[in-house]
Amino acid sequence: MFRLIIQLSLPLWLLMVVLLALVHSLAHQAQSNRQVVFVASLFSKRQLYISDLDRDLTRRLHISDAHDDHPDISPTTGDIVFVSDRGSDTDLYWLSANGHTLRQLTDNDFNDAHPHWSPDGRHILYEANPNHIAQFFLLDITTGAIQPVTDNTVAFTRPAWSPDGTQIAYDAVGDIYVLDVETGISTPMTDDGFWNQQAVWSPDGKNLIYESNRGRNWQLVYLDVRTQTATPLTSPDETYRNVVWTNDPNQIVFQSTRQFPGRLYTLSLDKPMQVGEIMPPPPSGSSLYLLFGLRDVLVSDWTDVLEPAWQR
Repeated sequence: MFRLIIQLSLPLWLLMVVLLALVHSLAHQAQSNRQVVFVASLFSKRQLYISDLDRDLTRRLHISDAHDDHPDISPTTGDIVFVSDRGSDTDLYWLSANGHTLRQLTDNDFNDAHPHWSPDGRHILYEANPNHIAQFFLLDITTGAIQPVTDNTVAFTRPAWSPDGTQIAYDAVGDIYVLDVETGISTPMTDDGFWNQQAVWSPDGKNLIYESNRGRNWQLVYLDVRTQTATPLTSPDETYRNVVWTNDPNQIVFQSTRQFPGRLYTLSLDKPMQVGEIMPPPPSGSSLYLLFGLRDVLVSDWTDVLEPAWQR
């Protein structure tokens, strides 16, 4: 009888394993490449949310009584690095992709800001001001070792690694530069009399989009890195900031104050000036909130949605 039970159970166990593998595979397929992490201003505190735009799901990533800013998503693991003022200054924090594990990465007496993952997901490039002048540092995510990347007399801010890892775009004193990682030589990309900042790379590494204060408001400008040809993408009537490229090389997402409060918008590069709004869906009720009969807070009528980071 015991042998018969074993013989009958084995196929059932195999079937369960196959079904679990299928469910796991489908779950990962369901997590489409339209996931965005963003900052929402709630009760004067900035908190991190993640939204799967295809599955219509949104949840807060980590609840704290601090300001959480500048999220960036690892291109290899989906883990998130961000900046928080949980201490006396701003430090870097690592959050697992599922939002369950939090780890502090830096702990010092100065401010860290604008972290950016390396293309291989092994390092984090960020800015810090130990001598009151912002410079770039590199953090090894495995060992925690930190090494300086730049040492200049002017502030270097908002670094962005090129997709192939060979170049770093950044801004300094109102202009965009590209730093060659191997040689350490920086090449200016802009010199137009405007204040330009926060450049991001296209998926193929051939172009940049950055913010520029042309006119009364911040605008988005498209730059061909090879020819250094700059083309405005947006109308000067509204403010457009915090741009990220989606996995579609022809589409970007950014923050705008076209209406109050701030919203996320999309723009197809083959249809310039045609801006479309995306509003992440309301948060899903977690077991903790449902236990107390509550829901997380993300009210589209008054909540600022800003600083998007796209799942690459």
